[in-house]
Amino acid sequence: MLQDASVLGKTFPPDTLAALTGREEQAVRETLEGLVRREFLTIQSDERSPERGQFGFLQSLMQRVAYETLSRRDRKAKHLAIARLLEDSWAGDDDEIVEVIASHYLEAFRADPDAEDAQALRANARVALARAGDRARALAAARQARGYYQRAAELADGPSEEAGLLEQIGMTHRQDGDPADALTAFDRSHALFSQEGLHHDAARLSARMGEALSLLGRPDEGAARMEQALGSLGEDEQDRDLATLAAQMGRTLFFLGRLDDASDRLEAALRTAEAMWLPDVLSEALNTKALVLSTWDRPEESLALLTRSLELAREGDVPNSAIRAYTNLSNHMMELERWDDAGAYQEAGGKLAERVGFRTAWWFLQQHVGFRLLARGRWDEMLAMIEGLPAPEDDPAVLAGRDGLAWAAMQISTRRGRLEDADRYAAMWARSETDVQSLAAAASGDAERLLARHQVEAALERGRFAFDSRNALSLRHGAVKDGFRVASEAALELGDADTLTELLAVAEAIPPGLLAPSMRATRDRMRGHMDAIAARAEDADRRFRSAAQIYGELAMPFERAVVLLERVERSGVAWPGAEDDLREASRSFDDLGAAPWQERARTAASG
Repeated sequence: MLQDASVLGKTFPPDTLAALTGREEQAVRETLEGLVRREFLTIQSDERSPERGQFGFLQSLMQRVAYETLSRRDRKAKHLAIARLLEDSWAGDDDEIVEVIASHYLEAFRADPDAEDAQALRANARVALARAGDRARALAAARQARGYYQRAAELADGPSEEAGLLEQIGMTHRQDGDPADALTAFDRSHALFSQEGLHHDAARLSARMGEALSLLGRPDEGAARMEQALGSLGEDEQDRDLATLAAQMGRTLFFLGRLDDASDRLEAALRTAEAMWLPDVLSEALNTKALVLSTWDRPEESLALLTRSLELAREGDVPNSAIRAYTNLSNHMMELERWDDAGAYQEAGGKLAERVGFRTAWWFLQQHVGFRLLARGRWDEMLAMIEGLPAPEDDPAVLAGRDGLAWAAMQISTRRGRLEDADRYAAMWARSETDVQSLAAAASGDAERLLARHQVEAALERGRFAFDSRNALSLRHGAVKDGFRVASEAALELGDADTLTELLAVAEAIPPGLLAPSMRATRDRMRGHMDAIAARAEDADRRFRSAAQIYGELAMPFERAVVLLERVERSGVAWPGAEDDLREASRSFDDLGAAPWQERARTAASG
């Protein structure tokens, strides 16, 4: 039993001695304790250690010598004895010892790969290794899980088994935030399933490949691959794999701006998922349908679907779907400018992502933290976040959050007059040529920097592009709101009353229930400028005060300070309340380090 217990460097849990008869147990204990006295073995005696009472070799060299003196036949017999003993007698959670069992079956197979029972031992090892991989994934140890799955794949008994294990390897890469390696594994899995004629399994892999391609900035390629997969299946009976493919395809088409096509795919996924009761597919399809509805300006219905998507994911214990629901609920609340609610969803999603080891999702949620810090005027905290980012080669998952954090840092640097820093952060964006959300965000960021450099006509063009994206995103999307603001500022600076009037007319035609508070504030602010230019002083003052009140209620200090300063610039310091407004604005700009605006405030005070 001594050599059996330690041949792979594992300690021997004394609990397993319970499987022996009293005489056998006493004999084994005496042998083990004698070897401890002779300093061949050691016993863990630390009361704080979870391995207290376990025996192990004192030196690895002694372990290796003891093992190598055994014949291959004896090695096999002893590995099998240990594996079966652990399977029969382990009193704890089976999964806690499954990797040990897998190692023993694997070594038993390797000791005599040509034996009659070799294939059975190979299968036992493969099953145990796959279970060890499942356990490691559940414990957020994606890299360790990948190792188990890879070893299991090497023992696969045919292409379909290998394909299934390659799929799991791809999922661990996805969990680690490495879509490129995930795509490689999924591609190999897809090829093997197709080779075996398992077209529904291949369809599922097409969905996984589509997601990986989207993460790599190639959503159009992912959509084409999924469309081809669906087309090849024709009128096949709907099942989980086809529902999964339809749901993922709907998600990809949404981000390509193909809303009607996305809706059709989602409806197909939902019909099958409800009929077969597939909570994970239901959660995913409802989540994406909520995004479509939000874009179609039905925010309350969208919120209801997102909330149900989260409930289904939590009830069905589907952490990746729950994290996505938390993420989109956080985003929904940011679009509604309910910052505290957004923070609550972001925090809950972040904790879950951290617990289950979904690095990509965790980093993606950090963007939301950055956006809230930007809005609330906690700029130094925001910049500390991006300056502390790990390099992508150290943590590939960071790429999932870097774009949003860089965008927020660009905004801060522009407002502080640090345009070289703003350009540096803008260069960090991974710009997509097809993702409408990415295109709109890039346009609004470009407009901001162009306006700061007084390239006003170019700023107007880029701002209008972002604002026009409302047809493919939503009226409350951050890039759309910023596009409206910057385009209006540029038109005002150009003295282009016609363009400004046109922009305001679009905003004023939006029903009040669909107009985000900050867009309403921008509308009132710009109307205030136009009233002031037309010498309607009282109307201008009312407009400016309305805009300042909205920003105050939203706790957005920079935007409020800008409006207060502009009121003073238009009305003069003699206007009632002007000195108080100028004092508050100056203090806010000073706290934020917004140097260009501080200078404007000093000029207004001296004038």
